[in-house]
Amino acid sequence: MHTHTEDPFDPMRSQREPRRLRDALRFGGLATVAVLLLLTVLDLPTVPYDIDHDLSSSASLEYFAIRGIQFGTQLIQNVGPLGWIHYSGVYAGFLQDQKVAFGLLRAIALTALLLWAGTRFGSRIASALWLLTLVAFVPMYPVGEASEVDFLLFEQWTYLCVYLAGLALLALPPRRSFPRIAVLPLFFLAFLALVKHTLLLTTGMVVGSVVLERLQRREVGTAVAFALVFAGFVVVIWMLAGQHPAHLVQYGLGVFSFTSGYNEAMGLPASDRVTVLGFAVLGGLAGLIVLRAASRTQSVWKSLIDALFLFILFKHGFVRGDVQHVAIFFHASAFLALLFGLAWERPGNASRRSLLGAPSVPLAVVSAGLLLLCTIALFTTITDATYRPARLVTLWERNLEWIVAPGRRSAELAHDLESRKQQFRLPRMQERVGRARIDFFGYKPGWLLLNDMDYAPRPMPITFAATNEFLLRRNEAFYRDPQRAPRFVLCELMTIDDRLVPLDDGLALGAILDNYHPIQFGVPRITAATPARGAQAAEPRPARGIPAVNEMPDDLLLLMERNAPPQMQEHAERVPLDTRDIGFGEALSLEHFDDNWLWLEVQVRPSLLGRLRSFLLRPAPVQIVLDVAGRDHPEVRRYVTSMGAAGFLISPLIETSKDLYDAYSTDPSKQTLARVRSVRFEVDPQLRYLFEPRIATRVYRGTPPGILAGTGGEANPAGSSP
Repeated sequence: MHTHTEDPFDPMRSQREPRRLRDALRFGGLATVAVLLLLTVLDLPTVPYDIDHDLSSSASLEYFAIRGIQFGTQLIQNVGPLGWIHYSGVYAGFLQDQKVAFGLLRAIALTALLLWAGTRFGSRIASALWLLTLVAFVPMYPVGEASEVDFLLFEQWTYLCVYLAGLALLALPPRRSFPRIAVLPLFFLAFLALVKHTLLLTTGMVVGSVVLERLQRREVGTAVAFALVFAGFVVVIWMLAGQHPAHLVQYGLGVFSFTSGYNEAMGLPASDRVTVLGFAVLGGLAGLIVLRAASRTQSVWKSLIDALFLFILFKHGFVRGDVQHVAIFFHASAFLALLFGLAWERPGNASRRSLLGAPSVPLAVVSAGLLLLCTIALFTTITDATYRPARLVTLWERNLEWIVAPGRRSAELAHDLESRKQQFRLPRMQERVGRARIDFFGYKPGWLLLNDMDYAPRPMPITFAATNEFLLRRNEAFYRDPQRAPRFVLCELMTIDDRLVPLDDGLALGAILDNYHPIQFGVPRITAATPARGAQAAEPRPARGIPAVNEMPDDLLLLMERNAPPQMQEHAERVPLDTRDIGFGEALSLEHFDDNWLWLEVQVRPSLLGRLRSFLLRPAPVQIVLDVAGRDHPEVRRYVTSMGAAGFLISPLIETSKDLYDAYSTDPSKQTLARVRSVRFEVDPQLRYLFEPRIATRVYRGTPPGILAGTGGEANPAGSSP
């Protein structure tokens, strides 16, 4: 047996050793970069949920998953059956191990895509700039601090996943047979498609563009294989998530059902300065796409993906132009500035003599300028931003601790969650409800989850997100169906953006008035010294019987119980009283109607230009002005036209849980609900061309709460602290 030994006098030995050292250093450097990127993009649970809308809604998605609730039929929300993975920074305790595992796998896939993207640049300087940009913005976020921005820090990574996976598919070389390597990005895209509605749209467009690109090459078999493999993965993952395959089509259609009216209902303009910066960044990125297409330095299909992705990202950031969403747009745009201007589909085509390896010097200059502009925009958006590099180290330490000691982190968060449950206990209500099914009418389902109640949500479980007639009628049908309506509903009437409260899930509110009655109220109180984010501490109020109506606070949790079956109304009973068209600024009088309960349907129709504006960004805002009896000044509220068309209770005016409680009183001395004498609709005179000039209105006679109409008696809830 011959044993090879290296000749110490081999003249090539001196050349091989430096090469091995360089290879080792290169591998070590790459591994270090990969680990640091992984620790940067890794999003693992950091905070337990409370009653805050974002946190508790995220926790509810995890709860829906373990309960096997069917998306598309039982639930129509802006997320899919894997939505609980998207909000992986929230600790809910229902699927904790799975959330950590999926979060880690998603981060590994994203890290691989980010490193692959680094090879798409024509120079090492551009690749280094790409890697630096991926971590450079993190120190301006208040990582680890109580902040909504911290909560959405990782949103942009998900959209970058979709974009880079699409580029990876486009970069595959032409071939007649299906490339096996394509299985990985296609599976990843199918997984993301079932996380959120926006991701379903973007993944579908990305895969569709790749399929069309293959068809253009006349690779019909490969194109069909791409489509079938992606669709097959979607079906398999859908079923593994506990969803019935027959509901997949309804889930897909639900995307369009949910988005109708969303732009208007959730619309919120950014500040003028931020808006100008946003359009400047949008214009710059669009310019890069045009320049690349004109110079033929990228395929038409990459240009198509770039354009579609930019449009969706801009709308995501500026339809609701608050700090969180705008920051996501600017942060993601910093990445796109490099990918649109400097990256190559196939780096072999790059001109390494050009500045930053870009196709031309102007493209390199514009890309660098946009990167600087996005940095300025982020600091402008996050007004209290301070750049602290230690935050990046904090993020790495936090994620590394999860990897090294997951048991300890889980135990700490479980302890914190138990403390939250003690903070928000509702013992009297827990005792009354027991294990009966209950829904929450409001937008803080954490009240139910933290009290371990049997949460049975209506199809759209968030009042302010029932943005169109389809969702409104689905929710109403839920409360009118004796088989599906839960025994209890916990109500906390409030809204966002100064809307008219009865608009939010207005048909469902009407069904509650018809089919439920109050049995217990409670004043929210937080026992901890410091209120949780999204809540305000209230002084404890002793339970000493039923207080006088005028002593009841507005921040009331009102527990409602379903009426007996003979008193259930499966259909609304409303009698038409008047139909007329009015103009903007013209009052619709309600005083001449003798009825105390009035229902109003209003059709405010956009013009063709108004529809175009709504598609591109958001419609012009409309206000409703109410003349309320006994009040010195008109009440001005934001009016959502897509919600008001289905109808809502206009008089008496119910805007708080206290008002809802008052609605069940038959004692005139306790009846404090205000009557609306007239309404009118206003829009900025300079924007009236965005609407049809006439507004169609229909007034109906409503009915008082059903249990009173059926029994003639008065609801008599037991007063309590929670």
